[in-house]
Amino acid sequence: MSAGVLQSAPVARYRAGRTRTSQQVGNSGVPNLFGGFSAQDTNNTVKSKQLRGGSVESNRQQPQGYLAIGQVVGAHGIRGEVKVTVMTDFPARYRPGAKVYLGTERDCIPTEITAVRSHKGVMLVKLSTVPDRNLAETLQGQYLLIPTDQAMPLAEHEHYAHDLIGLAVETVAGEALGTLTEILFTGANDVYVVSGPAGEVLLPAIHSVILQVDVAAGKMTVAVPEGLLAPEED
Repeated sequence: MSAGVLQSAPVARYRAGRTRTSQQVGNSGVPNLFGGFSAQDTNNTVKSKQLRGGSVESNRQQPQGYLAIGQVVGAHGIRGEVKVTVMTDFPARYRPGAKVYLGTERDCIPTEITAVRSHKGVMLVKLSTVPDRNLAETLQGQYLLIPTDQAMPLAEHEHYAHDLIGLAVETVAGEALGTLTEILFTGANDVYVVSGPAGEVLLPAIHSVILQVDVAAGKMTVAVPEGLLAPEED
């Protein structure tokens, strides 16, 4: 089945609250994916969370596309299990009986999770369409997907990560810093990578720095910490 991939700004949802990272696959042929788990919420941190079970994560459905909830990184054992890096904040999506799609942004097929267990930082997943190791070994790099209409609804002050990527970033003084091109998910706070004329600027995703996000207007307003930008040359 050919996947109708929904095109959208690469990644990030934010407000003065949290950011849920849904792994959205773009129709450019290169998945717009941002893996890793976000740290737990704190009062001072703007979070980038990944989707968990019960919401949308795989590639989109035919018309809408899918979101990725995981990526196959290898085979395990002889019975067809695959090792999956989780790309969602909702681990309940990984449960026996869950209907998902397997493939890439161009082509995917429906399948079902028949068994799942945690193992050394990844999930070991048995899929109904993968009977043995030989087939499992061919799946490295493919994604487990869900239709976008299954995404978890956002709470107040939340955005999906893919909605943040591509936002124009400017300071409170109106100075253009560039475009948000990537989100780094760290153990403390997430980090927004802004690419502009002066190169890359790494902004911590905390409330004192990320002041306002207007997804509809395509703009993010920030207060750059002192010393973060290189001084202009005379």
